[in-house]
Amino acid sequence: MTEEPELKPGSTDEYLPWEINYDVDRLCSSDAMCKEYLPDAKVHKCGKPLDFNLPVSSDGVNGQELISFDIINFNNLMKGMLTIFQALTLEGWSLMMYNMMDANVPTISICFFCSLVIFGAFFTMNLVLAQIMDSFYSQ
Repeated sequence: MTEEPELKPGSTDEYLPWEINYDVDRLCSSDAMCKEYLPDAKVHKCGKPLDFNLPVSSDGVNGQELISFDIINFNNLMKGMLTIFQALTLEGWSLMMYNMMDANVPTISICFFCSLVIFGAFFTMNLVLAQIMDSFYSQ
């Protein structure tokens, strides 16, 4: 593994993908974890390819569902609202839960997402739809 991406031989804009270490149980969740697997590197940076000004396809993990490239998270209010909205639509909520389980305490993530889906998606959405149908039929 190298600490900086390497260009493909004979190319000026295509990079070789970093090797995937299958011995790692989790995705890189902290810089300390990177230091563990790259002890001799000067810079220990975990992140998405865009942090290194690389195209998203440069790391060779385009088809892996668990990698969201910092789109789905709770780092600020807008991304948190987007994450909750996506979970309420039931689109990929289990993958979000698995990512949060890797990054935090698994029990809290399971409780949060399961209660969000049960109360948010099923109960609240049915109340909203019932109100819309009631106002539609009253006219």
